[in-house]
Amino acid sequence: MAALLNLRCNQYYYLESTESASVLFRDEHDYKYFFSLFAEKIEPLADLYAYCLSHVSLGLLIKIKDEESVFKYLKFENKFPDEMMTLKELKSLSAAQGLNNINILQLHLNKLFNSFIQSLSNALNHKNIVLQAELLEEPETMRNKVINLHQKVLHQNLVLQIQQWKYSSYNAILSEKPTKIKREELLKWFGGINEFKHQHKITEEIKI
Repeated sequence: MAALLNLRCNQYYYLESTESASVLFRDEHDYKYFFSLFAEKIEPLADLYAYCLSHVSLGLLIKIKDEESVFKYLKFENKFPDEMMTLKELKSLSAAQGLNNINILQLHLNKLFNSFIQSLSNALNHKNIVLQAELLEEPETMRNKVINLHQKVLHQNLVLQIQQWKYSSYNAILSEKPTKIKREELLKWFGGINEFKHQHKITEEIKI
C-alpha cells in the first residue's frame, strides 16, 4: 500500500483510489463503515469539501486543518506525551532529538492517513486499496475536480443523472440540511448554487 506523501497543514488535496478490477464497496454496510471510519480518523485533521464513492472508486476533496488544530489533536491522541509542550516548542526540536523540525506534523499526518487506509482495507477485505494525493492550489482546478468527482458515476454507467447517486456529496451541497461538508465555502468557488448546478449540467451534457 502506497503512502500518502507530502500532506501538509492548511492545504487542499484531492485523494483518489487507483483503478482496481475488484469491487471496493460491496453494499450499504461498506459505505456506512467508510463514513464512520472517516469521521473517527480524518475529520479531526481535515475538512471535507466533496466526495464520491462507488463499487470501484473512492474520491475525496479535503483541506488539511491549520497547524494549531492538527497539533492539538495529535497532542490529545498522546502523539506528543509532554502535556506542557507548545506547537512552537515542538517545531523547534532538533533532528538530534529524533525529529525533523520542518516535517514533524506532516510525518504524523501521513501515519494517521495510512492508518485510515489500512483500517479500510481490512474492513472491506480489499488488500490493495491505494490512494493518490494531488495538491490543489488553483480555483479552476478545484472546481473541475469537484465536477469530475461527481460525474464519475455517469462514466461508470451507474446512473443517468448525478443526483440519482446517493453516495456522493452532490445532493448534500444542493440541500439546506446540516452537513459536515464545507458547503458554503465550496459554493463560493462556483459563484453560488445556481452556477454550481449550471457548470455541472454543462459538462454533464458535453460528456454524455
